[in-house]
Amino acid sequence: MRIENEEVQFRGEVPGVFAEEVHNLSGDSMQTRHVHESVELYFLLEGERYYFVGQDTYHIRPKMAILINSDTIHKTSNCRQGQRYRRFLMQLDMALLKPALAALGYPAEDLGTRFSGPAQFTDGQWQEVCGLIRRIEETFATPGTYPKARIWALTMLLIGTFLDARMNTAALLGPLRPEAGVEARAFARVHEIAVYLQNNCSSDLDLDSLAARYFISRSYLTRTFRKTTGFTVTEYRTYCRIAQAKTLLAATDADITDIAARVGFGNITYFERVFRQNAGVTPTQYRRNSTARRDPGFSTAPQKSRMNGKM
Repeated sequence: MRIENEEVQFRGEVPGVFAEEVHNLSGDSMQTRHVHESVELYFLLEGERYYFVGQDTYHIRPKMAILINSDTIHKTSNCRQGQRYRRFLMQLDMALLKPALAALGYPAEDLGTRFSGPAQFTDGQWQEVCGLIRRIEETFATPGTYPKARIWALTMLLIGTFLDARMNTAALLGPLRPEAGVEARAFARVHEIAVYLQNNCSSDLDLDSLAARYFISRSYLTRTFRKTTGFTVTEYRTYCRIAQAKTLLAATDADITDIAARVGFGNITYFERVFRQNAGVTPTQYRRNSTARRDPGFSTAPQKSRMNGKM
């Protein structure tokens, strides 16, 4: 969803890599939650942002970046009303980039899992980051066919710089905690509720009972949760159910009807419809695709524009 007063300074795509630089002139936030199959690497060039990822909220400032794993909900929001910002992001298809990452010793298989989260760069690292971003944009701007190999090489260097910074600063850059202030306390409460919903997604606990569990009003629960995550509580619980169903489909041979019941869907037809709305394929197709990806002979089909973005 494009935001009014947001200017796209650059956009380019080759197989495996989508890149974009945006200047926001009004400080308006990403209006909806965002989920996609690619791994996202987000660099904040100017301004400050709150970044909700999965169940945690991070305070992202200049000279910082954050890695978001595939199929993970994320949403940015204002730190201060009307504050402008500038950011550069890349969406990375790990299946296509795996050979290039492996050649440089980077863990393609679990890059998004092991290294998700924010990183703080030193001045020297940040100069390198900005230089690589500039070279990526210049390479995309070259007339004629995009030089995929050069884009991939520059992307590997950018990933490597991020990983160095991430490993050195991860312990210092945790999510916002209640002691950080009033707004941080609201984010921390949303974190508690999100984790509860993830761990109890099959439960049909209603909004009044959930609010009572955390000693807050129903209106505060619904307002704060949606503002932070972009989801209503019901939508987020559905997201958690589908995420758990994907894990069970990929990792077990359990019957699909049993999986539907385990994650909280009493009706298999309704489960299949909701699963397809969220995953883009049926549960059976998802299991088949997951099995194919584990097969060494599997080759990825051509990717859609924007790296199969969803929601």
